[in-house]
Amino acid sequence: MTKKADSYAGSRWNALKFGTHQDGPLRCPGSSKCLYRYCEGGYLSSSAGDLCPYELLLAERLEEEFRERYDLLTITPDIDDFEDLVTEHVNIHLQRGRAMTRMNRSWLMRNDDGTRNKDSQKEFDLANIYLDRLQGRQDRLNAKIEAGLDIMRERADRLRPHMQMIEMFTVGRKNAAEEARQPHESIYDEFVDDPGEPESE
Repeated sequence: MTKKADSYAGSRWNALKFGTHQDGPLRCPGSSKCLYRYCEGGYLSSSAGDLCPYELLLAERLEEEFRERYDLLTITPDIDDFEDLVTEHVNIHLQRGRAMTRMNRSWLMRNDDGTRNKDSQKEFDLANIYLDRLQGRQDRLNAKIEAGLDIMRERADRLRPHMQMIEMFTVGRKNAAEEARQPHESIYDEFVDDPGEPESE
């Protein structure tokens, strides 16, 4: 954490525990302190101490999306454990959502007369620090993903000539088999005229 973040660590907004650096879904702090305010509005039902139902659902969707998009990496032995990539993808997006929520809440910090609170900009800057760090994590994750895909592309390029030969051989055998199943006239039929109708004397 930078000095700017350290100097603001004891603020009341920081004490709301946005969980900007926590991996995995947050624990529910209670409906009155819901980070996303879904429990307050009755959209979700949860109890203090349970895992946040919104983040549980979001984490499930993020994991499913990542697996569908990069399923090819599961057969790349040269890459790091695929499950680690899935987990990192989910954690980054969860923490980014919290940081964005924290940044949005900073604009609500106003004085009684409606003017912006002096700590509003500090809170905004702190949330921005977290977002910058998360972008760094995202860049590193993207680099690992791209490295794995490059390996698969290289292997595909090496195998392409062999696959083309196999395809040509397979197609040739298939055509020969189809021709063998077709009815053919005998050699005798080709050289013997059709007797047709007998000639009258």
